[in-house]
Amino acid sequence: MLAYAFGPTDRKTLGSHSDSPSEYYPPDFYPNGTDLVLPMGSIRYWLMGDPNGKKVVLIHGISTGAACYISLSKILADKGHYVLLFDLWGRGYAEAPPHYYDESLYTTQVALVLQKVGWTSTDVVGVSLGGAIATSFASFYPEMVNKLVLIAPAGLMHRADIPMSGKIVAHPLLMRLFEQGWIQPFARKAFKLFIDNSSLRKELADDPLVDQISSVATHQFIHHPGFIRAFLGTLADYPLSGLDERYRILGNYSNIPVFVLWGDNDKTVPYKYHHVLQKYVPHAQISHYKGGGHDILLSHRDRLNSEICDFLS
Repeated sequence: MLAYAFGPTDRKTLGSHSDSPSEYYPPDFYPNGTDLVLPMGSIRYWLMGDPNGKKVVLIHGISTGAACYISLSKILADKGHYVLLFDLWGRGYAEAPPHYYDESLYTTQVALVLQKVGWTSTDVVGVSLGGAIATSFASFYPEMVNKLVLIAPAGLMHRADIPMSGKIVAHPLLMRLFEQGWIQPFARKAFKLFIDNSSLRKELADDPLVDQISSVATHQFIHHPGFIRAFLGTLADYPLSGLDERYRILGNYSNIPVFVLWGDNDKTVPYKYHHVLQKYVPHAQISHYKGGGHDILLSHRDRLNSEICDFLS
């Protein structure tokens, strides 16, 4: 009864940055942007690089949007790859549909975007939540995945590793409360404080690229009409600690090369779970980032970009 009373059935689709474009993340943040209408709502995707090059799709994590790939996408395009980027539901230029933000919603989004751009196979890169989505996609559509890259992938944690604050805000009652207009300013201020005090922003305060992406995230937290729904809905509905079966299935496809990059100081998706991943996917190659946190995509981008390019080439 509680799930029914506070489920998504009585809600409407919420807008995106398309309603009021972000100065930090404009529609032309990447080249060749295209708006796309899907059954669940509207999104935006970008294609960059050589149309005749090796195809690769980049799937971002829970918070920042496709902007987090600002460095890797350019390197891949410059190396001759054909790069596809898009925003997940409720981030950037993607609307927030009135659905459960579970495995099926995100996996279906990837499949629909690839269908719309006409790709029948591709390399897939995912970071954090995006790594979990990429793994799920590969387990359901192995014929479409040539190579798989996972950066600090979610899906294998124990619930004990999820912060208590995350468990509390994901409660259906509190999720509905956070969507009320009068409380949203307070919720957005709390999210902004979280970003401003993130370890990455403190450790790399003099890095212009990190500052740029932090500004994108902060602006999204405050101004994206559907972000709170998508963020909290993902915490409540997505199996961040229950995707073991998808990794086991992935392990059956030894014909799909898998490359995993993970920092041993990751407090969000602890590095200790690389042993679990290796057990499920014995053929996976794991690159250990000593001292690296959850944001190695930016903090260790020179090494990470080089390793991913070598693996995909």
